[in-house]
Amino acid sequence: MKIKMLIGFFLITTSIFAAYLTDIEQELIQPDGTVLKCFASGDEFFNWLHDENNYTIIRDTHTGSYVYAKLAENALVPTNYIPGIHNPADYDLEPGVNVLPNDLWERRSEFNAILAQLHNRVSTTGIINNLVIFIRFSDQTEFEEPFSLYDNMFNLQDSNSMYEYYWEVSDEQLEIFSYSYPEPNGNVIVSYQDSHPRDYYLVYDPVSNPIGYQNNTQRTQREHTLLMNAVNYIAPQVPPTLDIDNDDDGLIDNVCFIIKGAAAGWADLLWPHMWVLFSYNVYINGVQVWAYNFQLSNSLQSSGVGVLCHEMFHSLGAPDL
Repeated sequence: MKIKMLIGFFLITTSIFAAYLTDIEQELIQPDGTVLKCFASGDEFFNWLHDENNYTIIRDTHTGSYVYAKLAENALVPTNYIPGIHNPADYDLEPGVNVLPNDLWERRSEFNAILAQLHNRVSTTGIINNLVIFIRFSDQTEFEEPFSLYDNMFNLQDSNSMYEYYWEVSDEQLEIFSYSYPEPNGNVIVSYQDSHPRDYYLVYDPVSNPIGYQNNTQRTQREHTLLMNAVNYIAPQVPPTLDIDNDDDGLIDNVCFIIKGAAAGWADLLWPHMWVLFSYNVYINGVQVWAYNFQLSNSLQSSGVGVLCHEMFHSLGAPDL
């Protein structure tokens, strides 16, 4: 059955590979208060900012401004040309320039090692009860879209949903039901609100984001603390009768966190990914949180069911295809 699921994953429509996101709309604030509209593309290992014509955009750390980038000695360096003001085609800039980060393959290897440990951990038959937790930051208002938008992405039967995808490719041997917390108020989303603003979870910049994270250790600590606090907040709402450990290994089968806002280019944390909560011992009804999917609300609205299925596929132990 697992072979069939793997084949099915290859054959499903291209949207299933949506964890590699393209043209995710961004609104960035320049130091003078100007709003820059651009796009982000990439995956959880490497993502970047660009304009509609794929000219790369980076932040000039000396001025804090977002500018077009050029390649110099195998590095991206800022130019004096500002998106929205200058036309990059007039200045001999090349679209699509990029440099892979030095630790890219190290991060991929670390990720694959985690997946190897997950292999065969979660049963791919029977019923998996997936927990969905909504999160917003201290500087954000409540989710505005209806709860049904997300609930349908997860649970709609006989239509395009994560439930339907795994039901079909497993030859009707796997059902994934998703339960959302904090419990919605009818069709109104209720979310856990963190004590930190969104910038706290973006990359550090001495000019434009002095509160950002400065290395991978700090990034992991901030992400895991955020998720631990959200889990502890909603844990009393999860009924003890809900089986969240279908293979009885003491670990919750999967938790999906939906973070309000857009994926962030040039930032690893605020991008859809699958990981494990290894920094803390966090429990719901005596079962430990381990594998989780990290999703951004704007990415789900643009990429939909595909990105949900992609990250859930990792939680079932599959590699990045």
